[in-house]
Amino acid sequence: ERIKERADCHTTLKDFFTLDVDAYSAAARLKILPEITKNLSREQLPVGYWTKDTIKDAIKDFVSFKQWIEEDKKSYAAATRLKLLNDNEVTGHLVKVEGKPITKWTKEAILEDALLYDTRSDWKLHSPSAYKASRDRGYFKEAVKHMTLLGNKYKRCIYSIEIKNKNKIYIGLTQHFKTRIKAHLKTKRFKQYKEKELIINQVTEYIDQEKAVLFEIDLMEKKIEEGFELLNIAPGGGLGGATLEWTKNKVEASAKKYEFKMVWKEKHPGAYAAALRGGYLQQVTTHMPVLNAKGKWTIKEDVLTDAKKYSSRSEWQDKSVGAYEAAKLYGWFEEAVEHMPKRAPNKNIKWSKDAVLKDAKKFDFKKDWHNNSSGAYEAAKKNGWFEQAVAHMGNKKATPLKWTKSKVLKNARKFNKKSKWKKNSPGAYSAAIKGGYYKDAVAHMGNKTLID
Repeated sequence: ERIKERADCHTTLKDFFTLDVDAYSAAARLKILPEITKNLSREQLPVGYWTKDTIKDAIKDFVSFKQWIEEDKKSYAAATRLKLLNDNEVTGHLVKVEGKPITKWTKEAILEDALLYDTRSDWKLHSPSAYKASRDRGYFKEAVKHMTLLGNKYKRCIYSIEIKNKNKIYIGLTQHFKTRIKAHLKTKRFKQYKEKELIINQVTEYIDQEKAVLFEIDLMEKKIEEGFELLNIAPGGGLGGATLEWTKNKVEASAKKYEFKMVWKEKHPGAYAAALRGGYLQQVTTHMPVLNAKGKWTIKEDVLTDAKKYSSRSEWQDKSVGAYEAAKLYGWFEEAVEHMPKRAPNKNIKWSKDAVLKDAKKFDFKKDWHNNSSGAYEAAKKNGWFEQAVAHMGNKKATPLKWTKSKVLKNARKFNKKSKWKKNSPGAYSAAIKGGYYKDAVAHMGNKTLID
């Protein structure tokens, strides 16, 4: 469903592939590409379409090689393949920028450009001329050797580069911190400063990319609130990899689909991040009501300090759910609760078949049952009652349960605290917010509210 949402942002298969390559690749990997893209138009040219005459016609209105490359990569690739780039009949009217040759890519320039990217696909997408030049001239292996990464396709770390005494900061994510910083220091943005004028930090370890995107957004929000100017200029809200280019119009269109910031942020973190960087988050979310203020638990030390106030995990969750959830989100949980004794299992509980089946009815997913009632879960496995116990449960990794209003209200009645409902049944919780009956669902619960 998430891939389908991304695909629906495009009108052609070409746009989906070139502008949203992560989602496209995921669809291909899951073998759902034909289904996901069936409504996208397919612009296909017949075999042998590109000839000297069709290329001349395609580029007759262009004034420079740069414009040609940016606006019609297909005809440029065809001209390259047919060796027509230096044919005056075809390209004689095109200006070479500042009198330079068609390519500016010396070996040194190629190697420096490659350092700005973490993956080969990202480099190829955003700097195709350097990528191609590296292959044509035999520098490719040397250029991509740093792309054997500390993170991987699915992990990123967050980093920041702050300019001392200027209240300016760059926040990014990458698969290879040291390499990315070296590349940044060679760019115009940071070249003007001496290294001692910069505060460079690796903010997190290498964490799952989805968590990294949300962490990056939280950190950007925190810094904006502290009065910092963000130096990030890329419109993409991505993963240090190929991403959808979020123009302001696309961001506005994306935001209009959602009623609440928390839902929009979760579904389209790239659009949300682009609005933050562009300084128009408030403008595109004016139709979204503020449910309540959210704590900013993005700094590890703050979370660990908060955890020390509590003697048990349940107490911490009940009294400071924001810090508790942040610890789980960013991988600090075990360190945060190491001073809290684990509750010893009650060996006096005897899980009869009736008790196991009754306990299982409290949960909609096997994973939730296992996480919250492992004794009953293991008893069901051991005694051969498991299939009967989970017959009513769905699979979290499969198509989500369809939460009608009646199902949501019934599910909410199982819980006496909003935080516990959110933790154990996030699908119902989210459906209540989207459906506009959240207050009805939690009317029987305590007054404490926290919606991230």
